Amino acid sequence: MTRPDAVALIHGERTVGYGELDRTADAWAHSLARHGVGPGALVPVLLPRGAELVTAILAILELGAAYALLDLGGASLAAGRVRARLASELGRPVPLSRLYEHPTARTLAAWLSRSQPTPAAESGAPSPAAPSGGVPLTPMQRVYLTRHLLFPDDRSAHCAVLWSIDGDLDLDALDSAIADVHQRHQVLRASSVPAPGPTALGDASPAPVLEALPAARDAEAAADVLRDILMEPLDITEGDVRRTVLVPLESGRSAVLGCVVHHIAFDGWSESALAADLATAYNERRRTGRAPDRPAAPTAAETHRSRTARLALADLDRQRAWLTDELTGVPELDWPGAPARTESGPPGRRETLLDSGVTARLDAAAAHAGTTRFTLLLARYGRLLADLTGCRDFAVGTPVAQRHDSALETAVGCHIDMACVRLRGAALADGPGAAAATGRIVERVFAAQDIAFDEMVRLAKAPRTSRPPLFQTLFVLQDNAEPTLALDGLRTEFLRLPYPQLPLEVQTEVWPLADGGLRLVVNYRPDAVSHTVAQELLKGFADALRTFDTFDTFDALRSGSRS
Repeated sequence: MTRPDAVALIHGERTVGYGELDRTADAWAHSLARHGVGPGALVPVLLPRGAELVTAILAILELGAAYALLDLGGASLAAGRVRARLASELGRPVPLSRLYEHPTARTLAAWLSRSQPTPAAESGAPSPAAPSGGVPLTPMQRVYLTRHLLFPDDRSAHCAVLWSIDGDLDLDALDSAIADVHQRHQVLRASSVPAPGPTALGDASPAPVLEALPAARDAEAAADVLRDILMEPLDITEGDVRRTVLVPLESGRSAVLGCVVHHIAFDGWSESALAADLATAYNERRRTGRAPDRPAAPTAAETHRSRTARLALADLDRQRAWLTDELTGVPELDWPGAPARTESGPPGRRETLLDSGVTARLDAAAAHAGTTRFTLLLARYGRLLADLTGCRDFAVGTPVAQRHDSALETAVGCHIDMACVRLRGAALADGPGAAAATGRIVERVFAAQDIAFDEMVRLAKAPRTSRPPLFQTLFVLQDNAEPTLALDGLRTEFLRLPYPQLPLEVQTEVWPLADGGLRLVVNYRPDAVSHTVAQELLKGFADALRTFDTFDTFDALRSGSRS
C-alpha cells in the first residue's frame, strides 16, 4: 500500500484512511474466522451505514464468504428475519426487542454473552395458565375473538384474496390442493373459544370444499359476486375460519378464485404463504396425483412454546415502565369538520401513485442518515396529521410482525401485534429535523414491542369511549411479498379487494410497486371522517413526498442522530 494515509472513505465528520481500514478489516476477519466464518458462508450484517459497515463487508469478503445486509428499520418483517436467523444460528431464543436495545454488533454480542436462557425458556414450557387440552391464543388473536363475540356482524377481520385465472383449470386438482393446504396448517383447522380462557382447540375441522358458482360475465362481475359471498359470516368458535369460492367466466376458459380467511388465522404475510402452498399442492396433484411432500407448518402449541421462551429473555418490566410513562394521557385525534355520514357503512378509499424518483430520494436520504424509509414516511405522515387536525400530541398505530421463528416464514397464521407511536414535540416541529426525532421514538417503541397491544391499553389506562383506544389512525408500510399463484400452464393475476370494514377511523398504507414507485392509499370510515378530509390527507401526503428535499433531510438527520 503506497499511501496508507490516503482517505478511503468519509462518513459524516469522520474520515478513515486506507491503512486504518485495512488493519481494522483484518482484525474483524480474524475474529469472524474464530467463529467459523469461511469460504461459502453467508453472514447477515446488521450495522448502521458508516465505516463499521464497510469494514465488516471487507472482512467477510476477505474470508471468501458472502454477506447479506439486513435493516431493522420500521419494516418489522425484515427485523423479524434478522432475529429468526440469529436465533437459528445460536440455537436459542432472542427477543426482537433486544436487537433494538442493542443496535450494534458489539453491544448485542455483550448481551448474548451475559444472558443465558433458563431451562424453562429453552424448552418453551407453556405458562401455568394454559388451559388443559388447548393452546392459549396470542394477544392479537384474543382481540379478534373478542370482536367476533361482541360484534358478530363485523367483517373487518375477513381477509380476502382473489386471483383471475386464464386457461384450463383442473378443478379436481384444485379441490385436492385446498385440502392439502388445510392439512399442512393446523391453524386452519382449529376452533377459537373464550372459555376456560381464550384458547385454540383441536385440529379436526374438515377442509372446506371448493364452492363453484354460476358463470359471471367478466372478471369484474365475478369479483363483485365474490365480494358479497366472501363476506358471509365465519364461525371461528366452530373451526369455520376460511372459505374458497370459484366463479367461472362465460368465456369458458377463465375464472376468478376467491379465498377468505379470518384474521385470527391470517395476516398480510400469510397471503403469499397461502398462494405458494396452494400452487405447490395444485401443481403436484396435476403431475403425480399425490399431495406434496412438505413438512407441516408449526402447530399452535409449538408457536406458543417459542413465544414463551422468547418472552422469558425479554426485559418486560422495563418495557412496561417505559410504555406506561410514554402512553399515559395520550390525547385522541380530533378530525376537522363533520363526518361524511352518521351511520356506519363501507369504508371510503382514496389512492394515488408516486413515481420511482420519489422512492429513490426517500431511500437515498434514509441510507445516508442510517435510518429507514418507514421512519421518513411516518415523520411526514405525522406532520401532515398535525397540520390537518391542529393536534400537537397524538399517537399513530403500526403493525409489527411476530414471526420470530424461521419456520414461520412459510406459515399461514396471525403473527402480528400493534405498536403505538406517540408523536409530539420535536417529532412534529417545523423542518426536516422532525424525522430524526421520529426515528428516536420509533426505536424506543420497537424496543418495547414484547408488550401486547391489549396490555398497552391497560397500562396507559386509556379511557373507554366509542373510539379506538390510544390511536385512531394506522400507518402501514406494506412490505409483504405479492401473493403470486403460480399454477402450471395457467396465467394468473392477483386482485386486491377493498377492505369490507375498518376497525380504526383511518388506515393509511404505502405499497411499494414493481416499477419502484409507491401507491398511497387512505382508507377511512365515513362515519368518523369526511370525504374532504380523506382527500386532503391523501393529497397532502403525496405532495409532501413529491417535494421531499433530500439534502436538507441529510443535514437534519445527521445532526439529529448526534443529539
